[in-house]
Amino acid sequence: MKIFGNDYEVRICDGKGRLEGNLVYLTKDAEKQSFSDLATDVLRNYLAIRVPAIACTNGFGYSKVSVTSATTRWGSCGRLNTLNFSRALACLPLFAVDYVIVHELCHTRVRNHSSAFYAEVKKIMPDYRQAEKILKENSFVSKIFD
Repeated sequence: MKIFGNDYEVRICDGKGRLEGNLVYLTKDAEKQSFSDLATDVLRNYLAIRVPAIACTNGFGYSKVSVTSATTRWGSCGRLNTLNFSRALACLPLFAVDYVIVHELCHTRVRNHSSAFYAEVKKIMPDYRQAEKILKENSFVSKIFD
């Protein structure tokens, strides 16, 4: 199993799902829900650090960050600059997660996918196309949570 691009060995336990070293413990008889909860917690903790850091460094404003169960998109930006991220991002390398953060923050300035939008993305992440390739190659990941 991968979390943020790193391999973890899965073990079943009686308690709450958790990460310990290179092990993922999932709750016996509720493995799927346990993994879903763990992915949400891990991603929420990462976003709590990275979103403000990237936003502050690049002068972005946003109102709220949420982790969702979305399976058809990695992230979204609401009209009030609320940033939403799919818990499936927890399974991807951090480089790809950071790209989704940058992508959604750029939507606080440019609300479409025009050349102006991608110019904004490129200023912050010149190699963003590599991240897009990772996202495309891992489009199946969100189905794990279905």
